[in-house]
Amino acid sequence: MMLLKKPSYSWWFDSHISPRRSPWLQSTLSELDEKTKAMLKLVEEDADSFAQRAEMYYKKRPELVNMVEDFYRAHRSLAEKYDQLKSETGTRVVLTQLGSPLAKENPEKHLKCASDKFSVASTDSFDSESEIDDPDQEEDNQADSDAGEEVSSTERVECLTGSGEELNEGNRLCFSAGGNGRFSNLREEIEKLKQENAKQRAEIIKKNEGQATWQKFTKEALKARDNEVLKLKEEIEELKEENRMRKAQLGERDEEKKEVIRQLSLSIDILKEETLRLKKCIKDSKKKSPSDLSKWKEIFSGKLFNLKCQPSVVAL
Repeated sequence: MMLLKKPSYSWWFDSHISPRRSPWLQSTLSELDEKTKAMLKLVEEDADSFAQRAEMYYKKRPELVNMVEDFYRAHRSLAEKYDQLKSETGTRVVLTQLGSPLAKENPEKHLKCASDKFSVASTDSFDSESEIDDPDQEEDNQADSDAGEEVSSTERVECLTGSGEELNEGNRLCFSAGGNGRFSNLREEIEKLKQENAKQRAEIIKKNEGQATWQKFTKEALKARDNEVLKLKEEIEELKEENRMRKAQLGERDEEKKEVIRQLSLSIDILKEETLRLKKCIKDSKKKSPSDLSKWKEIFSGKLFNLKCQPSVVAL
């Protein structure tokens, strides 16, 4: 990251150390320099990418806000002291000429005026200014003349006004000179990112629409396939039922065939027995008379006639 090494601004005072200034004013201005440098350091920090700058901005923002809060309190305190001294000494003309410490118009003119007055002011006036924070010195200076107090108060008001203007100008330029350019760059990059996000969002929506169409087509195809599968299952069930019926019919026919075969086997057995009996009779008849032989022939012919007259079973 790029850091601010040395301030180079037209409004910057390199040194506030002067033997003609009070220790209080010198410490106040030194503290002001440190706070201003710290704020400029935060504002002018840079990074290589937008993401790093954005991260740095969000990390440094609370610290910068705290510094602005300190500036505000210091400026407000100076303005209140200024107004208090103005009210005590009755210098309404000075207020009209210098304006409010919070005014931002013509900052360079106010800074120049303040610096000139700091140069011209006497050491006694700055010593009397430091008496604001020291009650013992206030008691020692109560014996001064009214004219001396009025001049000292006027000069003290002018010094406080100059310090307030320096705080105001430093606060304003800290954000305008160093911060606005970088914040504007951040805004431009944010806008670019927003545009890229919008394009990507449009592409995603388009892809989602295509995916939705494909899902709809796939869903319809799956539904048609499911219907076809269901239809085939119904046909298979019908074929199974028909197969069961035919198996039952075949079973019945098998039973009928078995019955016919059993009857035929029985008839064959009867015929075999009769054949054996006839053979035996023929053999015996040779030994007997011809009349007995004719008798047996009649009997045998009658049995054969009876067998022919029986209903025959046709196999299916």
